[in-house]
Amino acid sequence: DNPSFLNFPGELEKVNYAEGIYVGYRYYEKKKQSVRWPFGHGISYTKFSYSNMKLSSDSMEEKDSISISVDVTNTGSRVGKEVVQLYIADRTGTKGRPEKELKGFSKVELKPGETKTVTMKINVRSLSWYCEKLNDWYATPGTYEVLIGHSSADIRVRSQLGFHSNRKIGFDVDRN
Repeated sequence: DNPSFLNFPGELEKVNYAEGIYVGYRYYEKKKQSVRWPFGHGISYTKFSYSNMKLSSDSMEEKDSISISVDVTNTGSRVGKEVVQLYIADRTGTKGRPEKELKGFSKVELKPGETKTVTMKINVRSLSWYCEKLNDWYATPGTYEVLIGHSSADIRVRSQLGFHSNRKIGFDVDRN
């Protein structure tokens, strides 16, 4: 089930990393293959709820950064720590992008019934992927989804984010 299985141990001291960006949770999500312990999964003696997700803006441009906040509540009967995970999902229709990518996390300790607000920031680099054609990082203009959860498979809250840019990748025309 491992994406690198067919490429190991390699030949003549060389290994072909053919899985590219689809390593770990990115591979299993792209293949829609369930796993026993999703990326970021943690064990706790208590439970947490997420609510009231807010973006400082619902759109951004190249020069901007935005803050994302969410309220986390310990709904159990014991003190516990939760790692709040921030993922970005590219919904622009760009081919070859993962289902979502981890872009931030924050650990919070809460007493039973206690609520704390967790805040994280993203910028254009959080939306970007390395474009060989440009020899630079590039974020496709369009819609992205901001996802916050307990693990890569347990997303609790989500919101839409629009990205605007005048930067474009040139269009190639060939015989095919």
